[in-house]
Amino acid sequence: MPDTTRRPLPPYLTMKTFTGFLEKLKETTVPERIDSSVLKTYSGSTAATISGALKFFGLVEESGTTTPYLTGLVDAYGGPMWEESLKAIVVKAYAPIVKDLRLENATPAMLAEKFRQGGVEGETLEKCVRFFESVMTEAGVKLSPHILNKSRSKPDRSRPRPKRKETEEEEMNGGGGKPGTAPVGTVCFPFPIPGKPDAALYLPPDVTSEDWQLIDEMMRLYLKKRQKTDN
Repeated sequence: MPDTTRRPLPPYLTMKTFTGFLEKLKETTVPERIDSSVLKTYSGSTAATISGALKFFGLVEESGTTTPYLTGLVDAYGGPMWEESLKAIVVKAYAPIVKDLRLENATPAMLAEKFRQGGVEGETLEKCVRFFESVMTEAGVKLSPHILNKSRSKPDRSRPRPKRKETEEEEMNGGGGKPGTAPVGTVCFPFPIPGKPDAALYLPPDVTSEDWQLIDEMMRLYLKKRQKTDN
């Protein structure tokens, strides 16, 4: 990769948006330049985050001109070389930020500290770290279980509930509850799955499209983990 000393902020889009853009290029072609005409189907803010991510990873130059690294990554997308190709790009791009941090046993606070030292603060910090975790996992980079498990929700102890051991499948299916028994402050979305027990999603009433992208991304990571375990 080229030496990009003056880097933009680390990417803070969702993994689905990033891979979706690469998939779009694979279905069409990699243009000589990524500009507003290529990103016209995205909102202004989303287009800006995509452009920033491409520059951060050295996939496009500051002017938007595409580099051979973007072509190589798009060609590898969805194929056997995808993980290796992605890893080669993201590990080097994030190296100036994480520096000597040992990702396999670091804590969430240690990782966040590295991003703060790189000039990231506030809500952007959380989004940057979240994307870092997603793209590193996609690239096959081993991350500390402390980092991967930090987002697990803590139980609400203000409402006592019977204690019982839940399987991972039950946790992902709302604890095995029946549709219509949504926890306080959420809305239940029941839906049938042919040949399997009915499922239900419990979501806050003010859920946004960005929230749903995160939910979808987490489900994809969960299914990928299950597939590896089953194999």
